[in-house]
Amino acid sequence: MEQVKPSHIDAMALWEAVLDQHERFKDEIENHGTCAMRDSTEAILGSCVSAWQHFHVDNGGTFDAPFDWEWCPWFLANCVDDGLTIKRDWFKIAKKRWSRKITGIDVRPCVEGPDGVISGVNPINAQFWTVYKVDGDGMSQAIADTPDRKSATDLAEAWAHKYEVEITLTTLEAAQ
Repeated sequence: MEQVKPSHIDAMALWEAVLDQHERFKDEIENHGTCAMRDSTEAILGSCVSAWQHFHVDNGGTFDAPFDWEWCPWFLANCVDDGLTIKRDWFKIAKKRWSRKITGIDVRPCVEGPDGVISGVNPINAQFWTVYKVDGDGMSQAIADTPDRKSATDLAEAWAHKYEVEITLTTLEAAQ
């Protein structure tokens, strides 16, 4: 992720979010003072701004979380500890929430009804198996239909390896 030089407006927005979460940071403010907390806020600002801009690019410009109203409060609540330092796995946490990139692979047994509507079914009644990619919001998109569970499993494993994600096994486990 490319580091971006934050502006004074970015700094004000993040500081406002810290003040909005005053109860959470109360001990730190009382023990170290407001100036030290502003310095701590400045220390995490680069990561906060760079990640926000990363998700704009990562999501093809469709990322619409406002920096001041949504991103900064979320970033503090999820990516920063109570001492106002960045958590070790902060970017992984942010990526899981905000990235539209593939975060998992799912396999489902399906049947096509007389009206052409495809729906999930008990594996015993499956006419075919569909492999889905899952994004950071848990939204699924079909990748391919396969004639049987073995083909679906092989394809899912290949996609999971390609995108370095896990396969949702609930459906497959139910089929065994």
